[in-house]
Amino acid sequence: VGQIAAFHAIRASDYYAARWHETVAAASTLAQDLRALGLRVWPPAANFVLCELPPERGDAERFAGAAARAGLYIRTPAGMGSTLRPGMFRLAVLDPATNARMLRILRGLLS
Repeated sequence: VGQIAAFHAIRASDYYAARWHETVAAASTLAQDLRALGLRVWPPAANFVLCELPPERGDAERFAGAAARAGLYIRTPAGMGSTLRPGMFRLAVLDPATNARMLRILRGLLS
């Protein structure tokens, strides 16, 4: 089944190219909006955005707990290697409505 799906996916390159362009645009917009909230944000290179909390906000593990209680799940540096700092976290790039919801939650947590 997987090989059949891969075969059809390869044949639908226009569809996947369009999805890639949509994801790049959404990631860029999300990164810009996150910077406006005072987060340090690295240029996105995938379907997620790498962010860092301001030092006075503490570590991402504690922030992730507060975010989860608000209904937002973020990925913290735990298990992502030793080069990431404790205040860093990842956010998935999703559809515009979900990205807007994530931003509302983050705005509330950071205000």
